[in-house]
Amino acid sequence: MAALKAVRVSDWLWCASLGIAWLPVLSTLWDARRISHPRALTAYVDLSFVLQPGPLLALTGMFLACIVCWTLRYKPIASALFAFLLLALLGNLENSLYEADSGVHHGKLLPAGALLAWAITWQLTRARPVAEREQHAHEAALGVAAGCYVLAALAKLQSGGLDWVSSTNIPLLMVERAIGAATWSSELRTFVGEASAGSRSVVLSVPALAIELFSVGLLWPRTRRAAALLLLALHLAIALLLGYVYVAWMLLLLGALVRPSAALPQGQPRAPLP
Repeated sequence: MAALKAVRVSDWLWCASLGIAWLPVLSTLWDARRISHPRALTAYVDLSFVLQPGPLLALTGMFLACIVCWTLRYKPIASALFAFLLLALLGNLENSLYEADSGVHHGKLLPAGALLAWAITWQLTRARPVAEREQHAHEAALGVAAGCYVLAALAKLQSGGLDWVSSTNIPLLMVERAIGAATWSSELRTFVGEASAGSRSVVLSVPALAIELFSVGLLWPRTRRAAALLLLALHLAIALLLGYVYVAWMLLLLGALVRPSAALPQGQPRAPLP
């Protein structure tokens, strides 16, 4: 019974992750007036009418209904795929507001990708018992999460090589992000930025890079909780020292942390409703 409750808590954390991923995109589109840089879908279809309050609220209602249905496992594949498509639609609209991607909220990418992987795996394992389907789909979603973090680490190494580790960019960014922050936050960022300047920057960069690479531990039950804890600690450090807050990603990791690593005994999870 305790394991089943943990699974349900994990599912609702993932649901909250998806909801929070939607909010900043909705906020950006709410303030937009026109699609200034059409690309992908908006390059072929005029979707300017979606930027009005009525359509945005309607899409938000549909999205929330989809993720709640998915969490309750009511038509899970249809609700997951429709939620993914809605998030992709709003993501395309958001991308179309900027010439580059500097204003785009990337926090939606991991929850959306994990949800798509979950839906695909749930469909591919339809012949298996429900408990196994839940476990395989969950692990596929975590595979997407691990891929995101590993690719983030590899991108740093590709762009700067090992020089990225000894770069002073992180301390300088901390000092820059101290400007305009709350007093305690500004003092903390300035102190850590100045203390880690020069060759001492490896004290920050090496652990960050190592944790991102260790995210592959999300793939295996024995290392999953350790990897999730380290990634959560990394997110908290980034939020405190740099001001970049990825709540949606953190909730997804928290869901992985509280969820039992082993598959539940057959018959315990709720079966999908017809």
